[in-house]
Amino acid sequence: MRLGLALSGGGVRGAVHIGVLKALEENKLVPDILSGTSSGSIVAALYSIGYNPNEIEEIVRKNVKNIKMEFDLRYIFANLRMMLLSRDKKIDGFIKGDIFKKMINNCCIKKGCIKIKDTIKPLAIPAVDINTSKIVMFISDKKMFTQNSEIELDDDIDLAMAVRASISYPVVFKPCKVKGKRLVDGGIRDNVPVNILRFMGRTS
Repeated sequence: MRLGLALSGGGVRGAVHIGVLKALEENKLVPDILSGTSSGSIVAALYSIGYNPNEIEEIVRKNVKNIKMEFDLRYIFANLRMMLLSRDKKIDGFIKGDIFKKMINNCCIKKGCIKIKDTIKPLAIPAVDINTSKIVMFISDKKMFTQNSEIELDDDIDLAMAVRASISYPVVFKPCKVKGKRLVDGGIRDNVPVNILRFMGRTS
């Protein structure tokens, strides 16, 4: 019997997922396959490439405080000025998301797992195409899931980019541009990605 674990979004509350992993391991329950949305994608991604819960906790602790340094002030002030001149002007997001992307990428380099298809444990991370509202599912192996018209599969992307896309909460984070698409937080349509685990469990 294989154990799957789906980690949801929830902003800073996503750190609770680390405690969940600790509790599972303490009870000899080690997840075999993982999925994660938004903040849950960070924890799921790190765990899937070989970091243990204590290591993930330390990585997050060292990096999350840098978020406040990543507010794009020039973008904010430029758009506030434009908003005064035009009611149609919209702000994509205040945070660029580069800190998270760099953090995950550095961790991937240390483990030698750059692409999502390189993960040690099968992994799925959803994002949403803001223009079509279609789910884009970044998955370690597309053969684990049957293609359907509602979900687009992609197993050829850097893991850091997949996480960056899934954490892009509208207005807070700028959308992530991937292969011509503007992707936002996977939690918009799949905040607890459980269904994908069922398919992955049957084929992995």
